[in-house]
Amino acid sequence: MNENQKAFSLDALIVGAGFAGIYMLHKLREMGFSAKVVDAAAGVGGTWYWNRYPGARCDVESMFYSYSFDHELEQDWEWTERYPAQPEILSYINHVADRFDLRPDIQLETRVNSAVYDETNATWLVTTDDTAGDEIFSAQFFIMATGCLSAANTPDFEGLDSFTGRTFHTGRWPHEKVDFKGRRVGVIGTGSSGVQIIPEIAKQAEHLTVFQRTATYVVEAFNRPLGHAERTDNRDNVSLVSLGEGGVKRITPTCLVAKTAEFQIDDLVLATGFDAMTGAISRVHIQGRDNLALRTAWEAGPRTYLGLMTHGFPNFFIITGPGSPSVLTNMVPTIEQHVEWIAECIDYLREQDLKEIEADLNAQNEWVEQGNELATKTLRYSCSSWYLGANVPGKPRVFMPYIGGMPAYREKCAAVAAAEYEGFRTGEPHAR
Repeated sequence: MNENQKAFSLDALIVGAGFAGIYMLHKLREMGFSAKVVDAAAGVGGTWYWNRYPGARCDVESMFYSYSFDHELEQDWEWTERYPAQPEILSYINHVADRFDLRPDIQLETRVNSAVYDETNATWLVTTDDTAGDEIFSAQFFIMATGCLSAANTPDFEGLDSFTGRTFHTGRWPHEKVDFKGRRVGVIGTGSSGVQIIPEIAKQAEHLTVFQRTATYVVEAFNRPLGHAERTDNRDNVSLVSLGEGGVKRITPTCLVAKTAEFQIDDLVLATGFDAMTGAISRVHIQGRDNLALRTAWEAGPRTYLGLMTHGFPNFFIITGPGSPSVLTNMVPTIEQHVEWIAECIDYLREQDLKEIEADLNAQNEWVEQGNELATKTLRYSCSSWYLGANVPGKPRVFMPYIGGMPAYREKCAAVAAAEYEGFRTGEPHAR
């Protein structure tokens, strides 16, 4: 930090204003800590702020995709559908932010550029694109609450920049309504986002061409019976193109080329998912002890203890990080468990007058090995999916979530905390 920079001092800086960041802020404030949330978006909501494409909906029942930490909140909020749509989920998160008066400690339209650990003072120095170099955040604890599916993955298709029509990504959908009436539309991808947006576009488009690499297994949600007109693949104005291993060859100003055919399109929708689990974290320059960059530490794949911390990066917590059950569970209860564990850990450090905590290298290695051993025994490990980073060229093939089950994971976390954070190393007490 140079002499012209101003440091805003906090106990904790939280990155991300979705379910995880909102609850983390509430929990820390409730315990008397000074905390602030920063987020690049113009509003709260996290992934539900960005993923507002037509048909966006949660595949977890609304009663279970909501906070459980406050009984009155549970009773007062009334969901209107069994599986909530994006607008209702976003309204719910905004309601929570207002109900607990969290907005004064949420700074929006602020993207974190770097976080560097100051070993002398045991604090994180965090710069953002909002500070223009003349102010930084100084916090004892740096908490990434950026979510598992937040960094949009845009494949480097040849000629994509030359396309003269409209291009959209499901993970960065415009706030204004997009009209597809009379348009020839191409959708690349039939994962979760593709499955949801395809039927909605088909209702409007003159013709919709779906480009699919791998067929998706879809189960009816039973929200209500589906009418004939809603069974998209049976519509006369929808074509399905199986890309196979060849994939998309290139994109020209007016068409998409796949296999030996050219498909004329006016609009292109990329339902190509995310750089999952690590994408949002690795896009920030995070530097720990001995000038070690997290990107370097994770060069061969993410390594954490319990998905919560990484050796070499004291006081740096990740909510639902790689190495935790995260995306293999119902996310909101999983977020609550992590938030509460982190808050109790920070409170323990305060009570013991300890300045830092860090994952022990041996404990981390054993946890990673256990996770890998469990994953290799499952079918999930044999699939080329985003669980292994297979959708991002050059990303190490590592099964990122912990597949040992949430009950066993909760028991492990509780046992670690009860044993005074066994597997973590704590620093010397602050000078009195």
